[in-house]
This record gives sequence, structure tokens and C-alpha cells, in this order.
Amino acid sequence: MTDDELEQYLKDSIATLRILLDKRSERFEELVASYVADLTYLLSLGRISEEDYNELTEPDNLRF
Repeated sequence: MTDDELEQYLKDSIATLRILLDKRSERFEELVASYVADLTYLLSLGRISEEDYNELTEPDNLRF
């Protein structure tokens, strides 16, 4: 995954989560967990920094 693809993935994921939250979807929490797992994996690969990981997984930031 290139840096541009990674950036697009993050933007798309956040957009999807915002829509699900707005619609009060039952799947929101499930997809948040998947998103955080993906970020954890990207951190383990060194594709995102620990600072970015912490910011992207901050509970207040997941409520958009």
C-alpha cells in the first residue's frame, strides 16, 4: 500500500464511520473495532507513527 493509498484508506474509513454514526447504525461499534485493529496492524508494520495511531484511536476522535 502506497502512502497515497494509505491516506485514502484512512479518509474513506473515517467518512464511512461518520455516516454510520449519523445513521445510528448498529454496525458502527463493530466497524470502529475493525478500524482500530487495522490501525494497530499498520502501526506494527511501521506504516503509521505511534503519535498518529494515538490520535486516530483516541475515543473522543472516534465520535466525530
